[in-house]
Amino acid sequence: MRPLRERLTYANVISTIALFLALSGGAVYAASKIRSGDIAANAIKSKQIAPKAVKPADMATPVQFVAKAHGGSEAFPNGTADYPLSGKTTWTQGPNELDQFFLEVKGSAANAPSGGGFPTFCIASVVIKVDDKTVASTGVLGTNSDFTSTGSLMDTGNKEKRKMTASLTASNCDPTSHVDSVTVRGIGTG
Repeated sequence: MRPLRERLTYANVISTIALFLALSGGAVYAASKIRSGDIAANAIKSKQIAPKAVKPADMATPVQFVAKAHGGSEAFPNGTADYPLSGKTTWTQGPNELDQFFLEVKGSAANAPSGGGFPTFCIASVVIKVDDKTVASTGVLGTNSDFTSTGSLMDTGNKEKRKMTASLTASNCDPTSHVDSVTVRGIGTG
């Protein structure tokens, strides 16, 4: 077998370099020349897109979570009281953005003992506000119940800083009436 050095001629080296440049340069050239109009509709599937590669601004109608908050166990007051939320409760609503809220409440509420022979009816609710505007609320009735509600917040045409708060409201309820948990998700579109 001949040593490798004897086979390394000028022609072999140049032809190898030319072949490498032709193959790699063609791929680079093609990548720089292919535009979105050159790709057939529905040719790219989600498995071909890297995680977090598509940003809300890349979509025809941007969609993003603007708020995601939750609260824990709390007794219903006789009247109205603030209810603490943790998580993402502040955001900036963009111009032409519609924010939609999804509220889930788990809890129990029961009528207070009647006095004087007249029945009482417990009215208990969780109210979600954004900048002092009610965007979602749901009542709590019965024991170990799940309740859901939705609401929306229209845009003002400007960028607006937003803050979400919650309160509990109750009247004529047994002292054992309480919220087990509250989950609020806000989705901004547009």
